[in-house]
Parts: sequence; structure tokens; C-alpha cells
Amino acid sequence: MSLTGIPLIVVAVLVTVATAALTVVTWRRGGRLRIVLRSGGVLLTETLLLLTVGLVVNRSEQFYPSWAALSSSAQTGGTTYAITPGRLDGWLRAHGPAFTWQPDGWTGWHLGAAPTVVVPAGYLDHPGWRYSALVVVDDGTTGWTPAVQTAAARDASADGGAVVVFARTTASTGVNDLAHALPAALTHDLRVTGQRWALIPGPALAALARRVAAAAPGRYTAVAAGPQLLATHRGDLGAALLWACQQTPPPLAASTPSVTSLPVPPPKHHHRPVPGASAPVPAPPRTGGTNVPGQPGH
Repeated sequence: MSLTGIPLIVVAVLVTVATAALTVVTWRRGGRLRIVLRSGGVLLTETLLLLTVGLVVNRSEQFYPSWAALSSSAQTGGTTYAITPGRLDGWLRAHGPAFTWQPDGWTGWHLGAAPTVVVPAGYLDHPGWRYSALVVVDDGTTGWTPAVQTAAARDASADGGAVVVFARTTASTGVNDLAHALPAALTHDLRVTGQRWALIPGPALAALARRVAAAAPGRYTAVAAGPQLLATHRGDLGAALLWACQQTPPPLAASTPSVTSLPVPPPKHHHRPVPGASAPVPAPPRTGGTNVPGQPGH
């Protein structure tokens, strides 16, 4: 039974209605367990109602188009990466700026193949810079070959540009894969910023791209649409990438502020006698010794 199919929604509605009806019928029954049965019936009905609404919304928005995509979300949701950007910098020096990217867990993204990544010229010359990312999603119908993709990425990022990622999607690729799992791995392996990226979809993936951008607010602030999407229809990938580079910020230098001052302890004030000043007058002795009124003297 499909996750987004009508039969599953119908079953969920029927089960919800049946549970609500059973709760009403048994409302005055149960004896000593009446309160427990009432509470359980109400909670179960509310849970099933929320589940039914979630299925309807998921069918409309296609957050999880299949059971496999839902399972992938559960598995990748807890994946964390140490904050060590640029893990592949040393590897890039030996393998070049364009490569097939196979990070840990990429097979769970339900892509048609491992993504291709192209870093801009000068990436290794500026180890303190952070770059924006351009993510191109293609379902295999555009005819973009790896050679075309690499050439277009190099031309678009000739002036510093951004890191370009090409991902071949399938019917099982979910929103979470592109909105969270892929960016988390990319920020771990390369020196990219965490926000203000661009998303360039193939002609048939515009709706998916909008859902991905909505699922990660602040990350994909530019989504190719309108004239840029028409450019991809004509196969002009270079024009779409050039537009995306113009929508993202230039490389940012991740500098560490230097220490400009050190804490200085406050001066200690020593009370020294002032020449010519009179000596302090001692207080007159108290009469009666140290006795407190009401106590006998020594």
C-alpha cells in the first residue's frame, strides 16, 4: 500500500471513525476502569486523527513520497557530524577539483548515483574561506552528461564562485535527503557556509525543489524559477548556474579575531601616611572592661 495513496488514507479515516464510535459507545461502561477506558479512547482517537491529517498533508506536499523515503528520514535524522569543515582538502590536492562524492550514508539518500562535486578555482589556495553551495538536482531526463556539468560549473565559478553539487534523484528521493542529509555531509567534507545556498532543479523537479527549500528555511534562499527554469528547459545549464552564483554571497573569510587586550587586575590601594598629616587619634578606652551590661564583672 503506497504511503501517498488513497487506499491508505481511506483506511486511516475508517479506523479513526471506528475508534471514536467505540469510545462513545463504551463511555458509560467499564465499571471501575471507566476513567482509564475513557482516557485511552480519547487519546487513541486524537492520535489517529493526527495521523490521518498527516497522511493527507503528505499526499499533497510529497514530503515522503514512499515508505523508503520515510525510513531514510528516520535513519538519517540522528546522524551527526563533527564540526571539522574541509575534511577533504588534503584529498583534493591529489584528485583535482571535480570528483565523485561518496560521503558516509549517501546510499540512504535514494539517489540514482553518487553525487558529483566541483569546487571553484582557488579553493585550495584560500583555506580560510567558506563558500556557498549550488545544488543541482536532475532526474536523468535533461541529458546533462558529467562533462557538461563539470564544464558549466567551472565556467560559472571562474571568479571564485561556489561549490557545485550535482545530484541525480529518483522517485524515492525525499525532501529530507536534499534539505538536511546532503547539506550536513557537505558541510562536514568541504568548506561551505550553512546558509544562503542555491537550488537548481531539472524541468520536472520544480515542485520538489520548492518543498526542499521550504523544509530548510534560510539554507536554499535562491531556487531557479521563471527565466532560469526556462533556461534549464533549453538545456542551458551554464546560464542557470551563472544566475545562481549571482544570487549567493561571495566566499567569506572565516577569520578569528585577534586578542587586542589582556585583562588587567585592578590596582591595590595601600594606605600610606601622608607627610605632615596628624596621626590618627586613638579611640578612648571603654570603661567597665569588656563586660556587657547585665553581666557580672571580672
